[in-house]
Amino acid sequence: MLGDVRAATLITGASSGIGEELAYRFAQNRDPLVLVALPPDAAALQRVGAKCRELGAAEVHCIEADLSRADSIDAIERELTALGLYPRILVNNAGFGVMTPFASGSEEQQIKSILVNCVALTALSRRFLPGMIARKNGGILNTASTGGMVPGPGMAIYFATKAFVISLTEALEHELRGTGVSVTALCPGPTVTAFLERSGMTNSQMFVSMKAMTASEVAEIGYRAFQRRKTVQIAGVRNWFAMLGLRLMPRRMRLNTIWKLHQPTTAG
Repeated sequence: MLGDVRAATLITGASSGIGEELAYRFAQNRDPLVLVALPPDAAALQRVGAKCRELGAAEVHCIEADLSRADSIDAIERELTALGLYPRILVNNAGFGVMTPFASGSEEQQIKSILVNCVALTALSRRFLPGMIARKNGGILNTASTGGMVPGPGMAIYFATKAFVISLTEALEHELRGTGVSVTALCPGPTVTAFLERSGMTNSQMFVSMKAMTASEVAEIGYRAFQRRKTVQIAGVRNWFAMLGLRLMPRRMRLNTIWKLHQPTTAG
């Protein structure tokens, strides 16, 4: 490895929402930042990068990549190598889902959701974790969801992918004890981001009945949890109590409640 290779923070899904707000917080660490987003979000990614520089990031590099593509991980690694950087911190924030019953949803979008939310997150973690262990320093922050703590009829694939993220995070945390490397899963509830519109959640009973947090609030909680090396962090007291209530319900009642929350509101 080259002697002048430098530690960096790599953040996926950094062009908006929680990823954008996490980028602003990690920028204040003054390490180089590598921000990743889809090609259509290139202009927004550049805007986020410019603000990160203002906030103190030593340098900022923007990479356009579609994480649903199998070759995207190799492309990101090549770019890092060319820049003389290695990820000391990996933030797996990219993800998406669609609110629709499983059998009537788009098969293409469902598979893409699994590829981005699970496969890319796993591949990036596997690619860069050995280096963190060898250096005895580093960490991974995974953006999961409170949805990963319960089954999600009406949004079954998304909830299942986030259950995978939480399970993987908890298992890795145990494997990595004593290595100097930490893994954290941030679990937001309803959050005001572009994800809500893309997923079709803005008109759902869940979004209307539950007070949504801002991306800034969620990112601050996630950043602090990562710094404290906490394994699983639910964002917000309201979401903590909501999940407690759901998990205490009998299984059938819990499923019926979640199904109803995913139905469109009749208001307006």
